[in-house]
Amino acid sequence: NCEKNNFKILTETTKSELWTQYDSVMLADFLIPILTPIISIIGIVLNILIIYVVTHKKNQKELKEKQYKYMVINSVCAICVLTIQIFNLMTECQDELLGLFCSKIYKLVAIQYYKMIVGEFLSNALQLMSNFTYVAFSLNRLSLIGTEQSRITMCVSEMAIKYFIIISAVLSGLLSVV
Repeated sequence: NCEKNNFKILTETTKSELWTQYDSVMLADFLIPILTPIISIIGIVLNILIIYVVTHKKNQKELKEKQYKYMVINSVCAICVLTIQIFNLMTECQDELLGLFCSKIYKLVAIQYYKMIVGEFLSNALQLMSNFTYVAFSLNRLSLIGTEQSRITMCVSEMAIKYFIIISAVLSGLLSVV
Protein backbone atom coordinates (compact mmCIF):
# COMPACT_ATOMS: atom_id res chain seq x y z
CA ASN A 1 0.00 0.00 0.00
CA CYS A 2 1.90 3.06 -1.26
CA GLU A 3 0.06 6.21 -0.43
CA LYS A 4 1.54 9.63 0.10
CA ASN A 5 0.56 9.65 3.75
CA ASN A 6 2.34 6.35 4.47
CA PHE A 7 5.51 7.58 2.79
CA LYS A 8 5.44 10.81 4.79
CA ILE A 9 5.10 8.91 8.06
CA LEU A 10 7.95 6.55 7.09
CA THR A 11 10.37 9.37 6.22
CA GLU A 12 9.60 11.21 9.44
CA THR A 13 10.29 8.15 11.58
CA THR A 14 13.53 7.28 9.78
CA LYS A 15 14.90 10.76 10.34
CA SER A 16 14.30 10.69 14.06
CA GLU A 17 14.80 7.05 15.01
CA LEU A 18 17.36 5.52 12.70
CA TRP A 19 21.01 6.12 11.97
CA THR A 20 21.33 9.31 9.93
CA GLN A 21 23.87 10.28 7.33
CA TYR A 22 25.26 12.87 9.75
CA ASP A 23 25.90 10.09 12.27
CA SER A 24 27.84 8.19 9.61
CA VAL A 25 29.97 11.23 8.80
CA MET A 26 30.66 11.81 12.49
CA LEU A 27 31.69 8.17 12.94
CA ALA A 28 34.02 8.37 9.92
CA ASP A 29 35.53 11.61 11.24
CA PHE A 30 36.17 9.85 14.52
CA LEU A 31 37.62 6.64 13.03
CA ILE A 32 39.86 8.07 10.29
CA PRO A 33 42.56 9.49 12.62
CA ILE A 34 42.53 6.25 14.62
CA LEU A 35 42.57 3.74 11.77
CA THR A 36 44.87 5.53 9.31
CA PRO A 37 48.11 4.94 11.26
CA ILE A 38 47.13 1.37 12.19
CA ILE A 39 46.29 0.33 8.64
CA SER A 40 49.31 2.20 7.24
CA ILE A 41 51.71 0.50 9.64
CA ILE A 42 50.25 -2.92 8.78
CA GLY A 43 50.70 -2.08 5.07
CA ILE A 44 54.29 -0.95 5.62
CA VAL A 45 55.14 -4.16 7.51
CA LEU A 46 53.56 -6.35 4.81
CA ASN A 47 55.38 -4.51 2.01
CA ILE A 48 58.68 -4.83 3.88
CA LEU A 49 57.95 -8.54 4.15
CA ILE A 50 57.38 -8.72 0.37
CA ILE A 51 60.70 -6.97 -0.26
CA TYR A 52 62.46 -9.31 2.18
CA VAL A 53 61.02 -12.47 0.60
CA VAL A 54 61.77 -11.38 -2.97
CA THR A 55 65.31 -10.15 -2.26
CA HIS A 56 66.35 -12.81 0.28
CA LYS A 57 69.40 -14.80 -0.86
CA LYS A 58 67.66 -18.14 -0.43
CA ASN A 59 65.00 -17.11 -2.93
CA GLN A 60 67.30 -15.50 -5.50
CA LYS A 61 67.39 -18.58 -7.72
CA GLU A 62 63.60 -18.96 -7.91
CA LEU A 63 62.75 -15.25 -7.97
CA LYS A 64 65.38 -13.89 -10.33
CA GLU A 65 63.00 -12.97 -13.13
CA LYS A 66 62.33 -9.38 -14.00
CA GLN A 67 58.74 -9.48 -12.80
CA TYR A 68 59.86 -9.77 -9.17
CA LYS A 69 61.93 -6.61 -9.47
CA TYR A 70 58.69 -4.87 -10.40
CA MET A 71 57.17 -6.31 -7.21
CA VAL A 72 59.95 -4.74 -5.17
CA ILE A 73 59.50 -1.36 -6.88
CA ASN A 74 55.75 -1.61 -6.29
CA SER A 75 56.32 -2.33 -2.61
CA VAL A 76 58.75 0.58 -2.24
CA CYS A 77 56.17 2.92 -3.81
CA ALA A 78 53.48 1.55 -1.50
CA ILE A 79 55.70 2.05 1.57
CA CYS A 80 56.31 5.66 0.56
CA VAL A 81 52.58 6.30 0.03
CA LEU A 82 51.67 4.70 3.37
CA THR A 83 54.32 6.75 5.18
CA ILE A 84 52.94 9.91 3.60
CA GLN A 85 49.44 8.89 4.73
CA ILE A 86 50.62 8.64 8.33
CA PHE A 87 52.22 12.08 8.21
CA ASN A 88 49.18 13.56 6.44
CA LEU A 89 47.34 13.45 9.76
CA MET A 90 49.24 16.58 10.78
CA THR A 91 47.50 18.42 7.92
CA GLU A 92 44.00 17.32 8.93
CA CYS A 93 41.25 19.00 10.85
CA GLN A 94 38.21 16.75 10.90
CA ASP A 95 35.86 19.15 12.64
CA GLU A 96 37.29 22.22 14.30
CA LEU A 97 33.96 23.23 15.86
CA LEU A 98 33.29 19.90 17.55
CA GLY A 99 36.96 19.24 18.24
CA LEU A 100 36.94 15.64 17.04
CA PHE A 101 40.46 15.76 15.64
CA CYS A 102 42.43 18.85 14.84
CA SER A 103 46.19 18.93 14.59
CA LYS A 104 47.61 21.97 16.36
CA ILE A 105 50.04 22.60 13.50
CA TYR A 106 47.73 22.16 10.51
CA LYS A 107 47.43 25.92 9.94
CA LEU A 108 51.19 26.52 9.68
CA VAL A 109 52.42 27.59 6.24
CA ALA A 110 55.08 24.86 6.12
CA ILE A 111 52.45 22.21 6.85
CA GLN A 112 50.21 23.59 4.09
CA TYR A 113 53.14 23.37 1.64
CA TYR A 114 53.76 19.82 2.85
CA LYS A 115 50.10 18.99 2.23
CA MET A 116 50.20 20.37 -1.33
CA ILE A 117 53.61 19.07 -2.41
CA VAL A 118 54.01 15.81 -0.52
CA GLY A 119 50.48 14.93 0.55
CA GLU A 120 48.83 15.64 -2.77
CA PHE A 121 51.39 15.73 -5.61
CA LEU A 122 54.01 13.21 -4.46
CA SER A 123 51.46 10.81 -2.99
CA ASN A 124 49.44 10.78 -6.22
CA ALA A 125 52.58 10.40 -8.34
CA LEU A 126 53.76 7.46 -6.23
CA GLN A 127 50.35 5.80 -6.37
CA LEU A 128 50.32 6.14 -10.14
CA MET A 129 53.88 4.80 -10.37
CA SER A 130 52.82 1.89 -8.18
CA ASN A 131 50.00 1.19 -10.63
CA PHE A 132 52.42 1.33 -13.56
CA THR A 133 54.75 -1.16 -11.88
CA TYR A 134 51.83 -3.46 -11.19
CA VAL A 135 50.85 -3.34 -14.86
CA ALA A 136 54.47 -4.06 -15.82
CA PHE A 137 54.55 -6.99 -13.39
CA SER A 138 51.34 -8.36 -14.94
CA LEU A 139 52.57 -7.89 -18.51
CA ASN A 140 55.85 -9.62 -17.69
CA ARG A 141 53.95 -12.58 -16.27
CA LEU A 142 51.74 -12.57 -19.35
CA SER A 143 54.79 -12.65 -21.62
CA LEU A 144 55.83 -15.96 -20.05
CA ILE A 145 52.63 -17.62 -21.27
CA GLY A 146 52.42 -18.76 -24.86
CA THR A 147 54.39 -17.65 -27.88
CA GLU A 148 52.30 -14.96 -29.55
CA GLN A 149 52.18 -11.75 -27.52
CA SER A 150 50.86 -8.27 -28.22
CA ARG A 151 53.28 -5.45 -29.00
CA ILE A 152 52.70 -3.74 -25.66
CA THR A 153 53.39 -6.97 -23.76
CA MET A 154 56.62 -7.54 -25.65
CA CYS A 155 57.65 -3.88 -25.38
CA VAL A 156 57.23 -3.79 -21.59
CA SER A 157 58.76 -7.22 -21.02
CA GLU A 158 61.84 -6.38 -23.12
CA MET A 159 62.30 -2.84 -21.74
CA ALA A 160 65.10 -2.32 -19.23
CA ILE A 161 63.81 -1.68 -15.72
CA LYS A 162 65.77 1.59 -15.47
CA TYR A 163 64.01 2.98 -18.53
CA PHE A 164 60.65 1.79 -17.30
CA ILE A 165 61.20 3.51 -13.93
CA ILE A 166 62.25 6.75 -15.62
CA ILE A 167 59.31 6.72 -18.04
CA SER A 168 56.75 5.82 -15.37
CA ALA A 169 58.18 8.41 -12.91
CA VAL A 170 58.00 11.17 -15.53
CA LEU A 171 54.49 10.15 -16.60
CA SER A 172 53.36 9.89 -12.99
CA GLY A 173 54.74 13.32 -12.18
CA LEU A 174 53.21 14.93 -15.24
CA LEU A 175 49.81 13.32 -14.75
CA SER A 176 49.79 14.24 -11.07
CA VAL A 177 50.23 17.91 -11.93
CA VAL A 178 47.15 17.87 -14.11
